[in-house]
Amino acid sequence: MIISIEEFKSFLGPKFTLLDDNASKREYVFEMKIDNTNLVIKVFSSISKESDQDAHCPIRVVVIDIVQKIGWLKTQKVLKNENWQPFLTKTINRCIDDSLFKLEEFKKSISLREINLKLAQSTFNLSQIWTSTPDFFSTTVPLLDKFKQQRRRDSCPKCNRIYTTKNMIRLLQAINFDINGIQTKTETLGWTFQCPHCQSLLKISAY
Repeated sequence: MIISIEEFKSFLGPKFTLLDDNASKREYVFEMKIDNTNLVIKVFSSISKESDQDAHCPIRVVVIDIVQKIGWLKTQKVLKNENWQPFLTKTINRCIDDSLFKLEEFKKSISLREINLKLAQSTFNLSQIWTSTPDFFSTTVPLLDKFKQQRRRDSCPKCNRIYTTKNMIRLLQAINFDINGIQTKTETLGWTFQCPHCQSLLKISAY
């Protein structure tokens, strides 16, 4: 089926811009920007060609991120037959919906990564006052909840460089039992770390 340029322009309407109306080119390209995004929808079609081969070439719909210069969705195709108009409308609308959904999911993933990065980079200032002995440094801190303990970061009092949870070599716990000898709860009493930089032992008691 051969579609005229006038018919195609009329169908797409004023929201789409014809990027190049040079009939010597293989395809015409129409473009529409998706509001409030860096995404554009491009519709490619050899609508001006008179050959049977061009008449059977499908209309292609793509979404591109114009900032990153990358494709955003997989190319969609619409056959040139008597139902090309409703199918093209459906394809364009689906591309818009899928693009906006993917964009929201992408924003969520970026926000989550930023939160995790801030947590990973944060220092909780657990150790305010260190006491030095010939064998180790010691201090006391408020008992941390499990989440903070997993994210623990602090500065070594000797070399002032960062140590983290993975540098813990000992966990001191107290197990409480009731009068029947049944375990009731486990309390964390402290941690021993070894600074990965200067190898100092760092004993931290919880209160």
